[in-house]
Amino acid sequence: MTVIALVAVTLYFMTGLHFGFVRSIYRFSASNFFKYILPLSVTIIAVEIIRGVLLAEKGRLVAVFTYLSCFVAELLMHFNVSSIRTFHQFMDAVGLTFLPAIAANLLYCYLVRRYGVLPNIFYRLICTLYPFVFTALPNTPDILYSFARIMIPILVWFFISLLYEKQK
Repeated sequence: MTVIALVAVTLYFMTGLHFGFVRSIYRFSASNFFKYILPLSVTIIAVEIIRGVLLAEKGRLVAVFTYLSCFVAELLMHFNVSSIRTFHQFMDAVGLTFLPAIAANLLYCYLVRRYGVLPNIFYRLICTLYPFVFTALPNTPDILYSFARIMIPILVWFFISLLYEKQK
């Protein structure tokens, strides 16, 4: 999963060759480390450990509860719900946050059930924290970025199941 995350981030940065780059609003500094990177890292690790503990219980109700609670945690990490004031902002929230969170959490729950929490932790840390580390980010259109955030977890799920699942 670490390699897949690095490939996904590399491909994202390669889109900058076509669309150009913009300066990141985050600067990598000690204060930003303690303000953004450390809290997000701790939250990601905690959510994945909780997901692993809850999914260790065998039951459909527990799995649904785990999925929904981790989905809400993902939304709270990436989006401020109180900033939605117009229909356009609502559609941005759906396209840029809600749909990618649904796809990503399906992958995360699958991976935790099959392979444990470590692959998720590494994948999520790499895919979440790169904007806080790099000073320039690709100027990829929102629709393409959203499409990639929806399709990458689905493709990873398909790739992992195709590669490692035993066929009957």
